[in-house]
Amino acid sequence: MDLRLAGRRALVTGSSAGLGEAIAKCLAAEGAVVVVHGRNIGRTNAVTQAIDAAGGRAEIAIGDLSTDGGADIVTSAAQAGGGIDILVNNAGAYHHLTWMEATPDRWVDTYQLNVPNDVGRLGRPEEVAAAVAYLVSCHADYVSGTVRRVDGGAIRSVN
Repeated sequence: MDLRLAGRRALVTGSSAGLGEAIAKCLAAEGAVVVVHGRNIGRTNAVTQAIDAAGGRAEIAIGDLSTDGGADIVTSAAQAGGGIDILVNNAGAYHHLTWMEATPDRWVDTYQLNVPNDVGRLGRPEEVAAAVAYLVSCHADYVSGTVRRVDGGAIRSVN
């Protein structure tokens, strides 16, 4: 399916591995120029090189989004090649704790925030990437002003 992403620029935060990597590769395969973001330059370069090797176009933005200074650095790097048309806020949430500081309750909180769903399995990166590609395509132009969860049903109701 042609999602008409050619010529558009996408910043995918947290795209040096996992779901973000799958989303970045999917958007690049659909023709978008993808800004691959991460904190680890080696992993971020590897994703960028894989996109380039597959015929896509990718750029790099290194920085820690948890600080204002890091966010400024990422913003500057992402916009160096032009404006951003698509923003995918994929960076995960976790507590910055050492092994000894991580209490069982903290482990459960982190797990509950990032992992569970009601379909009885973990989501595959390709499933999330396909949903993101659709939502940023012309086929979803009438979908606006909403938050879409791609979580396998982890949220059962809206409060």
